[in-house]
Amino acid sequence: CSSVTVYGKIEDENIPISENTPLVDQTTIYGVTKYKGELAVKSLAKEFNIPLTIVRPSRIYGERDTSFIPLVRLMKKRLFFNIGSGKTFMQPVHVLDCVQGILNAINNENSFGKVYNLAGPSEINKKEFLKIISKNLGKELPKFNLPIFVVKTMAITNEVIFKPLNKNPFISRKKLAFFLRSNKYDISAAKRDLNYNPKVDVQEGIKRMIDWYKKENLA
Repeated sequence: CSSVTVYGKIEDENIPISENTPLVDQTTIYGVTKYKGELAVKSLAKEFNIPLTIVRPSRIYGERDTSFIPLVRLMKKRLFFNIGSGKTFMQPVHVLDCVQGILNAINNENSFGKVYNLAGPSEINKKEFLKIISKNLGKELPKFNLPIFVVKTMAITNEVIFKPLNKNPFISRKKLAFFLRSNKYDISAAKRDLNYNPKVDVQEGIKRMIDWYKKENLA
């Protein structure tokens, strides 16, 4: 199980990324480790003649995903502001769709030796994604957008301050990447070989996630 972060920098963000896209210039340590992980398992699979299928999920979200809790809490206090234009794209995949794609790849001889993107049914820009979250919280997303250079400066400062304390910074360049990265993904190969058919759209997926937060008193 790899990740779409292995694709690194993309020249044209408007063209859906296919599995044949060159893996160059990973932009995060997570992307670098996933890329090296792919190389390692490919080498071992070849050496020991092990059938191998690699899947690259996009941003996974849904029930039990706690990574959005800090953002949700800021929204509830009306302390969250969109960063940049909000026009960058993402194609998140609901956890149940992602799991189904992985299950369909297991022991599927059509998939051996191949790589598959597992993304959601459609792309959405970041601002709309955040609006759906705020709507499910009963809040309105502020119209004011924080400039990227301001937040980047804050992120670097936070990293410097929190590193000696061995704590996660309030905001970091890694978290900022969520707002700056813009990608769409081609999932036609997974549909063809794995019978992959993601059914949970973003509206429904976020509602389920926020409902779970409320049920667990996390938001």
